[in-house]
Amino acid sequence: MRNIEIKARIGSLSKSKDDLIDLFKRNAIDISPETHFSIFQRDIFFRSEKGRLKARVINNHSAELIFYVRENSPQSKLSTYWRSPLQDFASMEQILTELHGKLGEVSKAREVYLFKNTRIHLDQVAGLGDFLELEVVLKPEETEEEGHQTVAWFMQQLGINPSDLLSKSYFEMLSEHSNI
Repeated sequence: MRNIEIKARIGSLSKSKDDLIDLFKRNAIDISPETHFSIFQRDIFFRSEKGRLKARVINNHSAELIFYVRENSPQSKLSTYWRSPLQDFASMEQILTELHGKLGEVSKAREVYLFKNTRIHLDQVAGLGDFLELEVVLKPEETEEEGHQTVAWFMQQLGINPSDLLSKSYFEMLSEHSNI
C-alpha cells in the first residue's frame, strides 16, 4: 500500500485544535456518519535494517504489525507500507524483541477524520503534544503526483504553511527529546 503524507505541530498552525475539529466535523457530516472516530494507539518500534518496523496496539484490544519505508522530509512524501493483523500480540512482541531488539514506544490518542481517500489525524502524543497528520491513501491507479496535489489542497484548506511541516516521526522526536 502507498500513501502521501505530512505531519505538523498543531501549535504552529494558524488554526487552533478546536477550530480544526469544528472544520472536520462540519465536513464529516456531508460524507457519512462513519467518518469520525477516536482511538488510542501504542506503537512499539523494533530495530530494522531497512525501513521501520512497529507493532501497533489499538484501544488495548487489537494489534497489527506494520513495516513501512518513508524518507524524513518536511514536504509531502511517499510512504510504502505493509500491515498484518496480529492474533497473539504478546508472543509476537517477544519474538520481535529477541530477533530485532525493541527501540521504544509511542502512545497517542488519535481522532481520525475520513474524507474520501484521505485520513486526517489529530494526535495527542504522550510526551510531545498535539499534531496533525494527513495521509492520502493512493489507489493502485493513482500517481504520487495526484497524492501530492491532494495534500496541497488540504494544506490550503486548513491553513498549513510549508514552514509548519515536520520531517521526523513521533518516535524520532521522542528519542531526541528524551535522549534515548
